[in-house]
Amino acid sequence: MSSKNSGHLLYDGHYYSVLYTYYNQTAILKATMAEIRICDRNNKLLCTHRRAY
Repeated sequence: MSSKNSGHLLYDGHYYSVLYTYYNQTAILKATMAEIRICDRNNKLLCTHRRAY
């Protein structure tokens, strides 16, 4: 997992956005076959995205 300067996380060749208020903080990305979940370092859910293929 890596990030762009614009507040996005790269996973499996696709970028997923995170709220700008969490920019430059640790994030946990969880992937299922249909969904991407992004959590903060305390495992609090920040956002979900439909998985891109």
